[in-house]
Amino acid sequence: MTSLLPVLAAALLLAVATVLGLVWRRGQGRINAATGNRLTVTAVELADEAGLHPQLGTEATLLQFSTEFCSRCPGTRRLLSSLTQASSDYPERQAVAHIDVDLTNRPDLARRFNILQTPTTLILDRDGVVTMRIGGAPHRGDVVETLRTILKGNNVSYNL
Repeated sequence: MTSLLPVLAAALLLAVATVLGLVWRRGQGRINAATGNRLTVTAVELADEAGLHPQLGTEATLLQFSTEFCSRCPGTRRLLSSLTQASSDYPERQAVAHIDVDLTNRPDLARRFNILQTPTTLILDRDGVVTMRIGGAPHRGDVVETLRTILKGNNVSYNL
């Protein structure tokens, strides 16, 4: 009977870990409305080591945080970049921009935006205010619908 107790404990631990893992995985890539204090992002604070400032979108910006060793970041980068290629009412400047920030040398930004995993994507409105947050690799359809909602409210066409 005493040898059965460790086996039951191990089985219970495995079951709990499996359930927690499934719950965590289900939340990955989901778009969540930004909560808490209203965060505003500026191009100045996103400047790279050379001092170059990225260009924010005129209507929305997809701000991706990555690291050198993130396995899902390249796929996320390709997805978000492809979404910015949609037609724009502003040929001189993109309505939707994608900015990828490598947090490897920017722990200040990781703290400021509470980035706990990569990739993490923030969706900014035309004023640079964080409206949505995606932890993990995003789902294309969710991002497209969010962008359509933001741009429709600004009377900007967005075709994918």
